[in-house]
Formats: sequence, structure tokens, C-alpha cells
Amino acid sequence: MDVLDDDDDDDDDEDNEDKPIKPEVVREYISRARQHVPSVPSEVAPYIVEAYVTLRGQDQNICSDRTGGSSSNSDQTVMTARQVRQSEERSDENCTRSYFCTRRALS
Repeated sequence: MDVLDDDDDDDDDEDNEDKPIKPEVVREYISRARQHVPSVPSEVAPYIVEAYVTLRGQDQNICSDRTGGSSSNSDQTVMTARQVRQSEERSDENCTRSYFCTRRALS
């Protein structure tokens, strides 16, 4: 019996929305997903490239309109992973400090 083809609980789709997914179903889904090898037919590839370039151009125009000028990386805030981690650490420290300062003031 196939786990993903088990239709005995699918009488009412509205009731199934709130039910958790069984672990064996998730395992079977992941197993099948790992076997799937996606591919793009060669006749479709040029269309995808053209659509992507068009969308990127539209995005650049929108960014340019918002900033009133060019849309180069200098207009964007770029952070490295290290900077993000440091920012999170400072935020955690400030939150902890704020919590203990508030508790000390209340007592």
C-alpha cells in the first residue's frame, strides 16, 4: 500500500486543512522529491532567459524611480553575514540589558 495514495481520510478537504501531516507521509514525499531531477526543455530555455532579463529590467526601473537616480548597489544596504551576526548580538545584548534594567527599577 502506497502512503501517498492513501485516500481513506480525504472525504472532506476542509477538515483536512487542520490535521497534521503524518510523519510517514512526509518521509515518503521527501524520498520521492530526492529522486526527482528537474529539467528545462531546450526550446523553453530562451524564453525563460528573456523573461528573467525583462523582470530584472523592470525591477531596476522601479528601484531607480524610488531612489530618484541610479539603481546600483550603492543605493542599497548591503550587509555581510558577519555584520548581520554582530547586529543580532548587539540587539540581544540590548534586549537583555533592557530587561534587567527594567526589573531592577521595578523592585
